[in-house]
Amino acid sequence: MLSTADPWLFVFAGVFFLLCRLAYHCLGFSLFRHPIVAGLPCWLFWGDENLLLAAVFFELFWLDFFHAGTYVPPDSLAAYLLFAPLVMYFDLRGPTRLAPVLLLCLTFSWFGAWVEMRLRRERVIHYHRLNQALDNGHGICKTAGEIARKGLCQSFLWWSCFYGLAALSLWLILRVWARFIGPFYQASWAGWELLLGFAALGGLMALRLPSAWAFFIVCAAALGCI
Repeated sequence: MLSTADPWLFVFAGVFFLLCRLAYHCLGFSLFRHPIVAGLPCWLFWGDENLLLAAVFFELFWLDFFHAGTYVPPDSLAAYLLFAPLVMYFDLRGPTRLAPVLLLCLTFSWFGAWVEMRLRRERVIHYHRLNQALDNGHGICKTAGEIARKGLCQSFLWWSCFYGLAALSLWLILRVWARFIGPFYQASWAGWELLLGFAALGGLMALRLPSAWAFFIVCAAALGCI
C-alpha cells in the first residue's frame, strides 16, 4: 500500500483520470465523469472516510451545472483527483485542514472545462472532415481511422498536460506555503456538516423548483437571525 508523501500517488491518480476520460469520451460511460467513482475506491483502499466525504462534496457542489449544447460544466472529477493525492501526500486529516485544499482544487474545475471545450472544437473539425469523405464517396474507412487515432492522441496529450501541470502547480503552492509561511492554514470553522450543507446548494439549485429555493432562503434568514 502507498504511504503518504509518495509521489506515485499523483501518477496513479493521473492514470485513473485518463482512464475515466477514455471511458467517458470514447465509450460514452457518463458515470465516469462523477467524483464518487474515484471517491469510493480511495475510501476502500486507504480507509479514510474524509476522502469519501470530499467526493460527495465535489459531487454536490457542481450538480446544478450540466452539459447543455455547447456549454461544458466545471470538471469536478479532475478537481477531486487533484485533491485526493495532495491531501494524502501532505498527510492532511480532518475537515479543518482539508477545507482550504478543497476550495483551492475547485478553481481547477474550470480549467478542466476549458480543456474539454478545446477538444470539442477539434472534434467539430474532424466531423466536417468525415462528412466531406462521405460526400466524396471514397476513403471513408481510412479517414475514420485517421480521425480516431488523431482524436485519441489529442485527448491523451491535452488531458495529460492538464493534469500534470495542475498537480504540479498545487503541489508547489502547498510546498512553498509549508516552507516559507508555516503550517498550512487550518479553517477552524470547517466541519463536514457545514461543508456538505454548503455543497448541497448545488443539489438544491438543480431541482429547478422556485418553492425549494424560497424555502431555503427563509430558513437561512431565520437561522441568521437566530
